[in-house]
Formats: sequence, structure tokens, C-alpha cells
Amino acid sequence: MKALIYSFILLTVPSANALTWAEFWEPFVESAQNYSRIRNRTETCYKVVRYEEYVPGNEWSSGFVRHKTEKHSIHCPY
Repeated sequence: MKALIYSFILLTVPSANALTWAEFWEPFVESAQNYSRIRNRTETCYKVVRYEEYVPGNEWSSGFVRHKTEKHSIHCPY
């Protein structure tokens, strides 16, 4: 009876895909595409700043929130 249960468990377990050493080391090798080492490439980074401003209401209209977004170019960190 135990052998039947163990064989059923072994047959129902899905197989796993193993990670190979080549797949593990691929991001770390020198031939990987790392564009930050190229000196004559122009890179532009942006920072998006979002503002919210509450505009108070009065006796005739209710207040509301005004949303504003600004995009600034910054020095790239890499």
C-alpha cells in the first residue's frame, strides 16, 4: 500500500526546469551588452516630478485638486 502511495506521489510531481551555469553567468560576462561603458554615446535621463495643489472653494463652488507634472532632464547616474 505504501509503495502504491509513493509511486503515485512521484508520478504526480511536476518536473522542474534546472538553471544551467551558462544561464547563471550570462549577465556577468564581459560580452554582455553593457552600454554604460561606451564613452561616445549620449544618454539622457529624466526625472518626472508630480505636484498636487489644493484650490479651496468658496460659497458657490467646492474646492478641487490641481495636478501638475514636470519632466526634468538630469545627469545619468551610470
